[in-house]
Amino acid sequence: MRFHHLAVAALLGIPSFAHSQADSVVLRITSPRGTAVLFSGVITLKGAQTERRLDNVRTPFELKLPAQSIDGRFTAADGGSLSGEIFSYREGKQDGYVTGTVYFGKVNLYFEPGVSFGFGPRVVRALSP
Repeated sequence: MRFHHLAVAALLGIPSFAHSQADSVVLRITSPRGTAVLFSGVITLKGAQTERRLDNVRTPFELKLPAQSIDGRFTAADGGSLSGEIFSYREGKQDGYVTGTVYFGKVNLYFEPGVSFGFGPRVVRALSP
């Protein structure tokens, strides 16, 4: 089943998420302004307990990673608008994606293998009986 989700609600600060059984993930940071923007951020890979810092990187930026627990936080150097996308791939084919834009503040992207991935704050799921 192919799943697509547009995070329009993320513009209002409402988290947006999707589900996927991915084997790889692509994080993409772009500028909604029509010109390249400098941004900085951090990508935390919980499976390996490591962080990757990005300082003064120019958009568009894309990073492909194996499916693992990922948290990414990115901010434009001038504090202005920035867009983020996360794509999941299964067996080399796109399985789903989530995208959104913030007009000021941080772009937050996350991926939890077999659970969910999304834009905005991580969605906490209630335990079912």
